[in-house]
Amino acid sequence: MRLIDIVRKKERLMTAPLAGYPGAMITGTRVIDNLRKAEIQAGSMAAIYKRYGFDVIFNFMDLSVEAEALGLAVEFHNEGSPNVREHPVSDVADLVRFRVPDPLQDGRMPVFADAIWLAKEHIDALIAGYVCSPFTLAGLLMGAENLAISTLMDPALSKACLQFAADCVIPYAKAQQKAGADMVVLLDPTAGLLSPG
Repeated sequence: MRLIDIVRKKERLMTAPLAGYPGAMITGTRVIDNLRKAEIQAGSMAAIYKRYGFDVIFNFMDLSVEAEALGLAVEFHNEGSPNVREHPVSDVADLVRFRVPDPLQDGRMPVFADAIWLAKEHIDALIAGYVCSPFTLAGLLMGAENLAISTLMDPALSKACLQFAADCVIPYAKAQQKAGADMVVLLDPTAGLLSPG
């Protein structure tokens, strides 16, 4: 059944809060452990569902997963979001240093897909996953400000970086879908730097 058909079938508005990090508080686990271990993350997702009964349960939001799988340095915090520490792409030639990550093997990508799969066993609600949008991942590779400037000053660089980022994001989204995600949300905070034009 299509998502829009599920929404239309409900007799009320559906609830779909982004509640992954608060789930760690419910289970008494550290955020960093939820981001590194599928079993812990799935347990927190199940605890959110059990306590609140939301219509949609999201896995944990982490904008560093794809960048880390590409080999970028990531700074972790026990109770907060990780940060990408370096932005190594400043030229199209820099992209050849990277290969598209395998979402079943590289970095923590398998953790998030496995968390979805494990959570499906305990949650009778829609499960949603996340991926970076290509623009946001390109911003992590280049630095958000540099990417925004390159859209005007070096469109060939920004297009090449966006294409590479899309090539990275699509298999990861498909892996989450295969793991049981009913939807995969594109996170695109970096696009807020751009004007509508």
